Parts: sequence; structure tokens; C-alpha cells
Amino acid sequence: MKALVIVLDSVGCGHAPDAAVYGDAGADTLGHLFERIEGFALPNLASIGLYEVLRKHNPDFPLTSPPLHPAAWHASLTEKSAGKDTTTGHWELMGATLRKPFATFEQFPQDLVREIEQRGEVRFIGNVAASGTEILSALGEEHVRTGRPILYTSADSVLQIAAHEDRSIFGVDRLQELCRLARQILDERGIPIGRVIARPFIGETSATFQRTSNRHDYSLQPPVNRLNRLQGLGVETIGIGKISDIFADSGITSSHPTISNADGMATIDRLWSATSTTPRFLFANLVDFDSLYGHRRNPEGYAKALVEFDQWLGTFLQKIGPNDLVIITADHGNDPYHRGTDHTREQVPVLALNPKQPELDADTFDKVAKLVERHLFPLNPQFFDTVFLGTEPAGGWPEDFTILTAHRPVGRAHSPEEDQQADERLHQHLLDSGLTPFRVTGASPDLSHQEPGWGFTGVDLATAAELSERFGQEAFFRIAGGRVHLHRDDSGTCWPINPGQLPDERGFFRDRLTST
Repeated sequence: MKALVIVLDSVGCGHAPDAAVYGDAGADTLGHLFERIEGFALPNLASIGLYEVLRKHNPDFPLTSPPLHPAAWHASLTEKSAGKDTTTGHWELMGATLRKPFATFEQFPQDLVREIEQRGEVRFIGNVAASGTEILSALGEEHVRTGRPILYTSADSVLQIAAHEDRSIFGVDRLQELCRLARQILDERGIPIGRVIARPFIGETSATFQRTSNRHDYSLQPPVNRLNRLQGLGVETIGIGKISDIFADSGITSSHPTISNADGMATIDRLWSATSTTPRFLFANLVDFDSLYGHRRNPEGYAKALVEFDQWLGTFLQKIGPNDLVIITADHGNDPYHRGTDHTREQVPVLALNPKQPELDADTFDKVAKLVERHLFPLNPQFFDTVFLGTEPAGGWPEDFTILTAHRPVGRAHSPEEDQQADERLHQHLLDSGLTPFRVTGASPDLSHQEPGWGFTGVDLATAAELSERFGQEAFFRIAGGRVHLHRDDSGTCWPINPGQLPDERGFFRDRLTST
């Protein structure tokens, strides 16, 4: 079982209801690209609903939608959080809504700058608000001449430090160490700046300076969100691109940084095709739309990057199975036709394949988190708190066995008498199958709720799943090597029964056993 969310960084679909508060009334990243670039089309995104989303924002949208994918669902999402930056958008996509915006500055306080300089043994130049290209043009040559790093910010909640990759001038390692120190000092002072960003560059003069892919973000620690919850429930959470940076490594099982959209798409392909019996959540950010074309107000480059993604998507759609969830969305806007060089407060498209009950949730950014969790964690959370009551069978507890109950069948009315009768039928079926069942009762930690069941060895996963379905159960337990796992079916996908808030050893059957 797997899910994938792809964030097309800054690909907004029309100004948000509160855009005027942010100075962004009229912003429309996708709408303006389609309106002003002749021949621009994204047929594969259209096949999963993009044109229908855009038509809701503009009834005169000129392009006709192709036949929609039968498993597709689409909408536009509105951000609840205060802000329009990358961190805020991604955090809300994973269910963490910010009521107060991150701190922003036109110039950083001198006492803060002095502390970073003293502890980092540097002296800055800059300390202004500017775009990345502007700051290198204005101060890059002075940095090369003096070795003094460039401190700057933007309309977003960022503290950025630019320095040359050449070690004789400054070097990437030293730059990253300085940015880690800046993050530490901000946290010590309680200054809620979303990200400290290391901005290495190369070149010899202002005409040849160019930022490189060795950028690194140091984010504020996020609130607990769906990444933490999913990881704690045994889902492998995989960050692609700058996801791990945005979440300060919190809730991320493994990280795969990328250097471009093309590298990100290739990484998605590779990881999506990998086989695993563990539920997996792939969370990817494709940043080129924003960093290379949005901030630089390059609409032609922006449109070309979208066409390249759309062409890749045409091949990737063929790899999506009926039990896979795929969501394509964005984190904010960055209209290349809008004034200035900063993000724009916009609604974003959400295009999904195989979502479960999307109509249950409001169309806000955190809907993405709910869809992912509903797909990857379709089990009652109380299963993960289960302890077991039982008398050790003759010969001792086996290392490998199945536990199944017949009580409380899903979707059926039942009485205690009917539960007892179902339990007797299950027991007799196991005996008739030549098995030797032994009593194991699942219970809540305080033992207030108990469901008698049966443990048994000698059946494969497919047989256990068939029995679970026959007796109307949502899931069943399999103990392998002493560890307890939850299964829903015979797919091989399973959830270890050791949530993140419990010590790891609580994943062993014997440590969840209360003898009777």
C-alpha cells in the first residue's frame, strides 16, 4: 500500500479570498500562463481535472478538458494558515495549521546580527531585503573580494546567507555550518523565522554569478503533524527534494534530496517502483517552478517546466494501480506576471487518483493530510493499543502465529449471544481444518474492553486473510519472529504494532501479554 503527494512548488490557480491582505489581489499563476502564452497546454494534468479546476475560477477558460481519468477527483484548496511561504504551505498540507505568521524582517536587528557574527567568526555584508539575483549582482563581487558572507532576506520568513562555493573564498561546508549556527541562535532567542537558507553560488563576476543546487534549508521545528503520526504507526515516510529540510527531518524515515525537477521526477519513478511490504508515503517537492521561474518572473520558463512535468506525468499515470493514492497539488502561488518577486497568496489545485471519501473534508490545505492518512491508515487506531490475555499453550508461545476474533463483525448488528456463537463457529472451523487453536483475548490497555479470539499456527497469509473476511473482521494479527503486526488482507502490507509513542520493545507479543 502506498501514497504519493507531489507538490508543484508555487503552482497556484487564482488569488485566495484574502489575497488583498497580502497585496496579491488578482494574482493567478496558472490562469495568467494559459491566458498569455500561445499554445500552452497540459493535457495529462487536464486528464485528472486541472482544466475543470481552472474553469471554476474562470468560466471563460478556453481549453476543453479531455475525457477524465475514471479514478480522478479534483478541487481547489484554500490556505487557513497565516502566510504564503513554502514552510507554512507544506506544514498545513500535512495538517499543521499556523494561526500566527512567522516573523519577517526588512532588516535583521543589529544585536542578532552581532551574535551570529561573533559566534560564527564572520562579518556580514548586506542585511537587506532582496531577491537572490539582485543580491548577487549588488554584493557578489564584494563578497569574492573580501570573503564576507552576504546576509539578506525577502518578503518571506527567511534568513538567507549567500557565499561562494570556492573554499579559498568561503566554501559550502563553512556556509552550512554558519547557517546551522544561525538557526540555533534564532531558536535560542525564540525568534520564529521559518527557514535559514544556505545559498551557495559560483562565478567570477556579477555577470557570471550563478546559484547552485547545493542550497540547504534549516527549518523551524514543525508542530506534530501527519508525518509523525504515520511514521509512528509504521508507515515509511519518504521525503523527495527539500521535504526533509522543510520539516527539519521530523517525521521523515528517509530523505532523497534532488537538484532539479528532472532529478525529482526520476527519483519519484525509482522509489515508486520499489517493492515493499510496509505501507509507504512518498512526499515530493519539485521546486524549479518557484525558484527558477516564479521569483525571477520568467513566465516562458515557468510554462516550459510545466510542460516537461506534464509529459513525464503521461508516462507515470500508467504506473498507478487501483490501490495507490496519488495527489498533485501546490503550496502557494508565484505568479510570474505579478509585481515584485515574491510569492503570491493563492488557492492551489488538488488533483487526486483513488482518493477515499474526499467529500468528507473541507477544501483547505489540510485536506491532503486527511486523504493520505485515510488511505494509508484505514484501521481503527485502537488496534495499536491492544494487549493480549492468554494462558501459555502446551509447548510455549510460538514465535509465529495468527490471532483472529469473530466478535464485532464489521457492518453487522450483533449481540453478545451472537458474538459467542460466532466465536464457537470460528473455533470449530479451526478444529475441522486440522489446526490446534489456543485462546488469546485482545483487550484495551485498561482491560475494560475485551474480545476473545483464537491463536493458531500452520496457515499462510492468504488463508488467514480469507478467514478474517469470512468472519467479518476489519483486520487480524500476525506474530512473526515474536513481533506483532496488523494485516487487513493478503497483500503483504502490514503495520507493526509499536506506535512511535511506545518503546520499541512493546512491538513484541510477549511484552503485550498479560497471563491469566
